[in-house]
Amino acid sequence: MRRAGPFAPLTAQIRRESLNAVLDGGHDEIRVFAYGSLIWDAAYRNFARTNAMLPGYRRSFCVWTAHARGTPELPGLGLGLHRDAGAQCSGVLIRLMAKAQRDAL
Repeated sequence: MRRAGPFAPLTAQIRRESLNAVLDGGHDEIRVFAYGSLIWDAAYRNFARTNAMLPGYRRSFCVWTAHARGTPELPGLGLGLHRDAGAQCSGVLIRLMAKAQRDAL
């Protein structure tokens, strides 16, 4: 498998197993901190959202991706969170209710 940036991409099976491990936990709700495009283009249905602040982190183009930007041969950078003790990141807290978790994630 080709590497996209500093990490090898995850296979569809590994992604599926990861999703199942989270959902098998039986959470009534899962919360997602949206700090970029999910704020205005959430791909979720059946959710609640509130404004939120995450202390100790800042937005940073630090995630190598061939899926959202770039290609496997030339991956691009996506927005991620970078630990920074003096920073705070504003965003939106999205609450996924149990019945909508699988479709949303």
